[in-house]
Amino acid sequence: MQPIKAIKAITRLVRNPTHTHEVFIIIRALSGSDLQKGLSRFRTTEVGRSVLKHRTQLMNSLRNKTRLAELPQNRLGQRYLQFINEQGLSADGLVEASEEQADALEADSDLALFATSQSDMHDLWHVLTEYGRDELGEACLLGFT
Repeated sequence: MQPIKAIKAITRLVRNPTHTHEVFIIIRALSGSDLQKGLSRFRTTEVGRSVLKHRTQLMNSLRNKTRLAELPQNRLGQRYLQFINEQGLSADGLVEASEEQADALEADSDLALFATSQSDMHDLWHVLTEYGRDELGEACLLGFT
């Protein structure tokens, strides 16, 4: 745990809520061993084993707007597409922050893939929780994650 690092990132995020990458700094600073524990649980699932074996990248699905548009109405994929369109976002907006996190975890490729997927889910979590992108929404989402 690195509480001082987290506080500094929170301060920067409050000053500029559009700097979403600060959220990932905060999460890493406060997570302790949670990421490793999450990966351990993920490995026990059929989906987790498949993702790790085939090196499946969530970002590939999030980038495919054509496929997202074809999904049933009022389902997560459609709601995600609506959210990023309304907010003027793209899935690629989180890529840099995800890559920075993966670089930091490079020694364990499964952990890096899992961490990147967790980061890539940020906007999906906004959709699921209905927390906004303002300061309060980002703070609530941070607590949720």
